[in-house]
Amino acid sequence: SPLADLSFKLSKDEPFLNEQITLTLTAKQKDLSSAIFFEFIKPTSKDYDITLINKLEKRDANQAKIVTFSYKISPKRSGDIKIPLALKVKQASKESVSAFNTGSADELENLKTKDTLLDLNPIHLKVKELKRKVDFIGDFELTYKIDKTKAAAYEPIYASFDIKGEGSHNDIKKLFDDMKGVEIFLDKRGDLGFDYVFVSDKSF
Repeated sequence: SPLADLSFKLSKDEPFLNEQITLTLTAKQKDLSSAIFFEFIKPTSKDYDITLINKLEKRDANQAKIVTFSYKISPKRSGDIKIPLALKVKQASKESVSAFNTGSADELENLKTKDTLLDLNPIHLKVKELKRKVDFIGDFELTYKIDKTKAAAYEPIYASFDIKGEGSHNDIKKLFDDMKGVEIFLDKRGDLGFDYVFVSDKSF
């Protein structure tokens, strides 16, 4: 487009079902005669979830604006999925923009702009079925710390478990089912941190 150079990158185009992949879309201003704002038109579909995770703005040596949008996409069915991409370019005179005091998003909503919609090539995903049900897709590691491995009656055992890595995962509510004769207390830290206390009326 004469208004901007556009590019996008996809972390993976053959994901597994429910696997999170990353879409990075970059727009660089070409027309320097006016102030330009970029707005990604987020598509919606029952075939996938798409969520904004980051938006970065900077300027190059010529004061051209460069905006990078990062999105997480999670496919909700297997097979071929097409995701349309479109970017709205909003132009305004530099004088009208400088008239706003703070340049905040709320103020700029009232700015009169000339809007141009740019359609990009759609994304094509080939989504694969999982061979079996899993809770994690990606590269993850489980680590733990435990204060002791034997306890007398009513003496607690403290253990902390952490799962870290890259990829996508289901909601993990707990790591242990009921244990006969042992009471289990759990305090979660975020999504994948688990602080456990185990105690029994017998040595174990």
